[in-house]
Amino acid sequence: MFRRPGIAHALVPLHCVRLEFSADRPARERLDVYGTPVLLVLDGEGRVLDRVDGFVPPDELAGWLEKNLH
Repeated sequence: MFRRPGIAHALVPLHCVRLEFSADRPARERLDVYGTPVLLVLDGEGRVLDRVDGFVPPDELAGWLEKNLH
């Protein structure tokens, strides 16, 4: 999904899932996703712990990912 080395490295401990926006309406509604791009951090029960809606510059995104690893 992400090719920049800093971003790809931050994603290593995470399980990334790509949602097909046009095909999975129930998941979009449950996760409150109505536009792209959106990144979500979910807990083991599927509850949204944090989210980023819209484009985020790579350095800011790397910081957001690092924050959500702890």
